[in-house]
Parts: sequence; structure tokens; C-alpha cells
Amino acid sequence: MRQTREVVSVVITTYYRNDRLRGAIESALGQTYPAVEVVVVDDSGEAHAKSVADEYDVRYIPHDVNKGTNTARNTGIEGSSGRYVQLLDDDDRLHREKVQAQMEAFAVSDSTGVVYCGVTLKGDSETREVLPDPDVSGDVLACALTLDPFPCYTSSMLIDREYLDRVLPLAVRPTVDDLWLMIELAKITEFDHVARSLVTKRQTDSSLGQGMTNARERFNLIEEYDELYEKFPAAVRGTALGNTHHQTGSLLFDERIWSFKATLAYWKALYYRPEPSTQFVGACIASLLGKPGISAAKSLRSLVT
Repeated sequence: MRQTREVVSVVITTYYRNDRLRGAIESALGQTYPAVEVVVVDDSGEAHAKSVADEYDVRYIPHDVNKGTNTARNTGIEGSSGRYVQLLDDDDRLHREKVQAQMEAFAVSDSTGVVYCGVTLKGDSETREVLPDPDVSGDVLACALTLDPFPCYTSSMLIDREYLDRVLPLAVRPTVDDLWLMIELAKITEFDHVARSLVTKRQTDSSLGQGMTNARERFNLIEEYDELYEKFPAAVRGTALGNTHHQTGSLLFDERIWSFKATLAYWKALYYRPEPSTQFVGACIASLLGKPGISAAKSLRSLVT
């Protein structure tokens, strides 16, 4: 049985977003769990967030030059002292009970190195809640390798430093840092979850993780972990490839009315997916009509659902 009053370090990284940083800091300091320290790493290179950090009881660490999100997280982890670490993006918000609920989950298991939770996605036009799959706990490496582990991502996870230290330094992986971290942690420890939404994540149509860079980096991850995929059923790699090809096709049709590459990507998605959904089949057929066909298919699907 673990101690339940260990210090939890909340590491917030920020880059020229003072308007959002205040909310992140306040959500960390407002936790019902009593033993929380907050570390703010300013990656602007010119102490842009100092005036905001000075308003609160936090440790402020500025970078002298911009180094990127995961390098900033490395700095914050190194500058923190807690047994457990919560990584927090400056535009995400922790619900008041998040740390308490996750620490209670840690308290009943000595084999768990990560506890994650559900997420509320706050978009430009709608808000929706995504809860953990009840089956995604314990050994979650296969799920991580599908590259579709959401709602498990950096801000939803609370991580035991014993295991986090073993994957440091966090690699610089633009747009897929969450996926890389989950895979690396899943290789060495078990996961558990709290079946509640305890984080609010801001999501916009222009989010970095939705672009072509993300699709390319996902393909790079699949190639990088090639030997690891060989240890699992082909469906694990197939799911990762199928989803990423589908994402690529969708992005290409966002840019143009007709694209042979986009249509090919949709058919590759259908080929690789172990159990193609009606969504994938419909997208393949609709892609033959170009962007208008895809738009019509999306409209039809929204009416059905």
C-alpha cells in the first residue's frame, strides 16, 4: 500500500500564452489534494510569463531561448521535487478533484505507474466528454501502439516519478509527444484509470495535432517501433496505419477539391484496418467524388448519429 500524502508536482509549460496560463496555474493550485507544488517553465526565451507567475506561489523557470515543449517539460521535471508528476499544457485545466482521485487509485496498487482519466473536449462549437475505455488498464502497450489511446495523454496522466525518470529525457517529437510518452511508459509499467472526466482540453480546428505534421510523425512512430509491433498481432499495426492513412486523406481533401493522393490514402486506410467500420467504407466510396463526396458523407453520418 502506497503513502497517500506524497507531494505531487504539476509542471506547466508555456509559450507566449499569458492569457491562458493564469487558468492553468489556478487549476493546479486549486486542487483538493493538499500536497501540490507548481512549476512553471517559460519557453519564450525572454521571460514573457514572469509577470503572471509572480502573481502566484509557484516556482518559475525561464528558458533563455525557445527550446520546444518536451525540452521545457524536461526542465520542469528536473526542477520539481514531487514523487508524482502531472504534466500540464497551459491551455488545459485540471478539475479540482483530479489529483486526489488519481492518488487514491495509486494507493490501492503497487504495480501501477500511471493513472489517467477522462477528458472534456471544449471546441469552437461544441463540448463533449471522452471517458476511458474500461478495458484499457494494466498492460496497455498494445493500445498505445494503435496510436489511438485517447483520452490518455499528457494532461490526463499522473505519473509515478520512478517510471518517468526511466524514460527521461523526453524526446523532441512534434505533435506526437503524448503518443511517444505513453508508448515508452507502457513498455515499463502498468496503467490504471479514473472513470471520470477530470481535465478540460481546449480543442480548435487549427490545433497543431490535427495537421499534416502529425500524420507524418505518426508514420515515423510506426516505423521507429517496427520491432515492437512484431511482438503483437498484425491488427495492432494495421489499426495505427489505417487510422493515419484515413487522417491523411481527410487533411488532403481539406486543402483541395480533388486529390488522387487523398483518395489513395482512404483506400489504404480501408486495406490496413483489421475491421473496417462503415465510416471507413463510406469514406472510400465518397472519396471517388472528391471533396464534395466526402462532405456529403460527413453530413449524412452526422444526421445518422
